[in-house]
Amino acid sequence: MRHATPLLLSAGEVARLRSPITAAMLRLQVDEDGRKLPERERLSGQLRAVDWRLLRGQLDARDASVRADVPVRLDCPDANRLRELLGDAARRLDACVSRRAAAPPPYLVGPEDFTNLAGELRDWCSDLLDRQQHPLSDRDEAVAVALDTPERHHTPGREAGHER
Repeated sequence: MRHATPLLLSAGEVARLRSPITAAMLRLQVDEDGRKLPERERLSGQLRAVDWRLLRGQLDARDASVRADVPVRLDCPDANRLRELLGDAARRLDACVSRRAAAPPPYLVGPEDFTNLAGELRDWCSDLLDRQQHPLSDRDEAVAVALDTPERHHTPGREAGHER
């Protein structure tokens, strides 16, 4: 039986991953606010919490990379949770496209932005799964990033450094 492999990402890869996560978070928050979804059904807050943890990991990895590139490490459950959130966000963006297409009058911004972003998130899901299944190397020196468990939901503005 094969042991669970952690996911290693360079600080630059984390920065590139954060971009679609942030974009999805913002678009979904507007949609969730517009539909007045209860907090327990909102995905934007969960994406915000993941984005903050990835940012912290990215900065810690950059700070630790004085002589060598130190990657960010997500253990298997956290990597699986990240892929799950990205997949959920892609599905919700697809649902936004459907609602926007059916809305009278039509929205000023077309569905291409939502569709492209959903595709980018799916690409990341696939890439992250492939990296877990075929790791390049397991490095002893890495900055660990732990994501919140699905049971914990963050409300916006509760993260340190995110005071209003």
